[in-house]
Amino acid sequence: MIGAWCRIAILDILMARRGFPGIHRFIQRVAVRGKRSSRSAEELCGRVDRAAVYYSRQLHCLRRSAAMTWLLRNHGYAAEMVVGASITPFFAHAWVELDGRIITDDERLVRERYTVLERYPALARS
Repeated sequence: MIGAWCRIAILDILMARRGFPGIHRFIQRVAVRGKRSSRSAEELCGRVDRAAVYYSRQLHCLRRSAAMTWLLRNHGYAAEMVVGASITPFFAHAWVELDGRIITDDERLVRERYTVLERYPALARS
C-alpha cells in the first residue's frame, strides 16, 4: 500500500506543477514491466483505493486512474488509461481498462455515458 500511496503523491505533485499535460506525458511513457505479477489486477487497484483513504486530499478519477495504470503496468499488466466525456451535462471521467474490459468502474454505465476522447495504450514490455 505504501507504493500505491507514493504513486498518488507523485501524480498529485505532477498535476499541481504541470497540470493535465504532465499526467498525459507521464502515462504515455510508462511501459509494462516484466511478466505478470501473481497479484490480481483487482487486488492492485484495491491498493490504490486503500491508499487514497490515507492521502490528505481527495483522489479524483484522473489521478486515481493514472496511479492504477502505473501500478498495474509495473506488475506486468498492459493496462490502458482512458479519458472520456459526456456532453449533456458536460462531465469528464477517467478509467482503466485491461484487455478491453473496464476494471475500475461499472462497465455498462461508463460505456453508456461517456465518449472516449483519449486512450493511453501500454508500451511494449521493458
